[in-house]
Amino acid sequence: MSHENVEAVRRAIEAFIEGRLDEAPGLYHSDVEWHTAADEPDALRPYRGLEGLAQLLETWGDIWAEGFESAVQFDEFVDAGQHVVVPVHGRLRGRTSGVEVEVPETWVFSFRGDKVAEVREYRTTGEALEAVGLSE
Repeated sequence: MSHENVEAVRRAIEAFIEGRLDEAPGLYHSDVEWHTAADEPDALRPYRGLEGLAQLLETWGDIWAEGFESAVQFDEFVDAGQHVVVPVHGRLRGRTSGVEVEVPETWVFSFRGDKVAEVREYRTTGEALEAVGLSE
């Protein structure tokens, strides 16, 4: 099933980043949880449900200048069974400040059945791999 999970994550990321949340019910569980990285201001609470995904996108839109989907790269998808580990490289520009920053993260997508049930952001790929029982 894990090859299918990798393809599902590709579709889920594309739909999410491009703001096509009308496709979300087919890709994400209705009670999906997205946990931002531990050093981010909103890390104390996950974004829950499909409404939470929409809120997260809105928050990112408030922070980052337009063109977010073209400023973030997903070059690798690591098949980890019920998890898919995705290193993320973003070169983003602050909406208000105009300052460009490098934003390295690694996202771990966890499945329940054939839908994404949870996403957790980590600062490094090593941390993310360790979280799913793998090493670099």
